[in-house]
Amino acid sequence: MERRLRRSRRRRGLLPGDTHGPDGGPYLFDDVVRSAWMFISETDGRLTRWFEDTIFPEGVHPVAGPATADGAMYSRPGPGGTTWHPDSVYLYVVYTVSQIVGFKPAVGTVIHAHWVEFPGVPGGGVGTEVVTVPEDGIVAFWCRPPAGSTWGSGHAPDTYLVQGRTDIASWYTNERHCGQLVQVEVLAHRYLPWRLLNLSADTLQKHFGHTRGRIKWKLHFGSGGSYYNGLPGVDKITLAWGNAAGARFPWTVAHEYGHALHHKALGGMWGAGNCDPHSFDVISSYECALQEGFADYAGTVGSGGYYENYFEHFDDLQRDRRPEIEGYVAALFLDLTDDREEEGDYTEYPGLYVAEVFKSCEVKHPRWWRGDWRKRNKVSDIVWCLERLVTPGVHALAFPDTNAPDTVREMAGEPPDWHWSDIRLTWLKNLTDGLVTRPRE
Repeated sequence: MERRLRRSRRRRGLLPGDTHGPDGGPYLFDDVVRSAWMFISETDGRLTRWFEDTIFPEGVHPVAGPATADGAMYSRPGPGGTTWHPDSVYLYVVYTVSQIVGFKPAVGTVIHAHWVEFPGVPGGGVGTEVVTVPEDGIVAFWCRPPAGSTWGSGHAPDTYLVQGRTDIASWYTNERHCGQLVQVEVLAHRYLPWRLLNLSADTLQKHFGHTRGRIKWKLHFGSGGSYYNGLPGVDKITLAWGNAAGARFPWTVAHEYGHALHHKALGGMWGAGNCDPHSFDVISSYECALQEGFADYAGTVGSGGYYENYFEHFDDLQRDRRPEIEGYVAALFLDLTDDREEEGDYTEYPGLYVAEVFKSCEVKHPRWWRGDWRKRNKVSDIVWCLERLVTPGVHALAFPDTNAPDTVREMAGEPPDWHWSDIRLTWLKNLTDGLVTRPRE
């Protein structure tokens, strides 16, 4: 077969070979020709079906072509520049959700350009080029006077993480635009959720060390909030577009993806009472507080730290029944993994370890009418699985109205600096109001 490798927007090669595509992707047979992207580093390489900006190492500008460090000088001016090559037309591909936010580059959008290959010749053919919008939002195509006409569309492609959207922009230029910057605005409601889902999904999968399949999504434009539907055959996130202009929207997207990752990769969700509606600082139930608290924590991690300072000081709120309030549970997860040094927080564990405990934790309550072991659904289950022991007296004080399990088990491998007493001090700080228990010697 012949496989076209796009190493930059204008460099293509023909390579005979026989290869597999990405994991889970289709096999490329000899009688099929497909476009593919190959990421090449000094020591490694990766073939992907689509341009995946998430696989670039930190500090490398995610754009096709030779590796360019973030912040390095480009061979073209920025949007405010005035010097443009007269043989090219430049598209500044942007989106906006409000006048306050203004225009921002629609990074990752795939732009298709078309032109008449031989103007004036009957059946002269149509040429096509495809580029991916880099972080500065600017892509360039060869301008072709005297005919000069170039037209095209923009798409948010399917990635291995997120379902895409087609036809999110259209554009047309002619010879009058040669050497000019032309602004192309994509449909924000078809672009921004896709982009934020890709970013948060990539961050959370790396943080927790677990993956799931491509997520589907949709918008609703009326009243109501965002939510994840994990019913069989659905597996879809619904986002409230009316909140997109707010600074909280990236956190909301990551929160809902946290639910989706939990359901498909971290042991599955459970039924939770008194959970609709729910809020950071309102008593709900043990089951709701754990499920939503974990998603709150995922929202902070997946959005790059939104609400981090808020949750870091959540234990300052003097409240009873903390294990039934999701904000305290989110604060606990954050303290288990963050590197902040504060009194009462003695843990800095990998996200993978916490995810493995969250996924595999089981508790044993011997009952003749039910199985001995059940999967976790309360934060009390999680803390005892983290400690790998149960202290009934402490349980009675910290988690009233719940029975202490006889024993617990989990499948996580403890990190080198693990110690049960560090974990106890951290969860006591977050889930109890002044309760102090001397760690076991």
